[in-house]
Amino acid sequence: MARKTTIALPPLALRFTHHPNATTYGDRTMGINSEHDTEANLQIGPTDRGMVRLYVEGDGIEIPMDFDPEEAEDIAEEIKAAAMAARAVKRPKN
Repeated sequence: MARKTTIALPPLALRFTHHPNATTYGDRTMGINSEHDTEANLQIGPTDRGMVRLYVEGDGIEIPMDFDPEEAEDIAEEIKAAAMAARAVKRPKN
């Protein structure tokens, strides 16, 4: 009998942002560069069907997104590339 393993990562607080090409949802415009006070929880882990699930929950919305392992690795590479690019951005002094 196969043993089921569950990996749970702690939820992360996210902030929705605004970009000139952003999408408007109701009274909210969301994109990359403008902050909003809306928070959501992000959970990442394997499913019992061999998929990687990104689960976003917040403000009355639940969004499960399942990816095969190869797609998940592609997403991880994109996140790493974005992190490297973000490090190169000069941040304003407060």
